[in-house]
Amino acid sequence: MSRQKPYARHCRLALTELDIPDGAELRITRLSLVGGVTLRVRPDVQVVSGIRLGGVSDDGPSEPGGPTVRVNVYGLLGGVSVHRG
Repeated sequence: MSRQKPYARHCRLALTELDIPDGAELRITRLSLVGGVTLRVRPDVQVVSGIRLGGVSDDGPSEPGGPTVRVNVYGLLGGVSVHRG
């Protein structure tokens, strides 16, 4: 049986069913040594991220006027990846 370390996990969040009003902002903060964040959001959600060593993978919202998700990830390695749909 393998055990994962809490300081070395990748975080996956599906926010597609979350009702965030247009113009509102949701803040997510993640602290880990190793491991990034993968978000699944609606097409109209704008994702804003702080500076990361691992970078940010996001093509931007495909529809204008939606809410904002602000992601602050603190750690040594791991980035932010955004998937829409």
